[in-house]
Amino acid sequence: MLGIVAAAIGRAPYASRAAAVAQIAALPLLAAAIAHVARQRIVDHADPLRQLAAFAVVVAADGAWLRRILAIAPLAFVGRASYGIYLVHEPLAVWSGNRGWSWPIGAAIALAGGIAFYFFVERRCVARPVRSAIEAKLASVGFGRRPLILRVERAAR
Repeated sequence: MLGIVAAAIGRAPYASRAAAVAQIAALPLLAAAIAHVARQRIVDHADPLRQLAAFAVVVAADGAWLRRILAIAPLAFVGRASYGIYLVHEPLAVWSGNRGWSWPIGAAIALAGGIAFYFFVERRCVARPVRSAIEAKLASVGFGRRPLILRVERAAR
């Protein structure tokens, strides 16, 4: 939900002022959130500090300095692989936590697993031959490039 609010703030008439405030707050909030998570055994995804830090980073993304930081090649690559990382991070983090490993080790395993997923699964699924085959199969059962429109017949009263 905060992502929607952050996007709305970025488009609002006062966006430059909100982004300036968020840019000032983003890095300290992010550092505090990372320090807070480092002290936890189990990461709470609903932690308000983490949510606020992520919100500030999204709003601050309008700033040129943050865009330059996020354009650094390793960070840009993590951005490209982020969907794969998102898909596999939780099971791998739980798996490593069940073995008693600290969260930085679990995070490294989850990151490596997500990047492996990106290379060996995700990229192959969006490659042109595979994508064309999936689109052809979907088109053969009625899912073309046009959006699917469901018609609901109203019962006669």
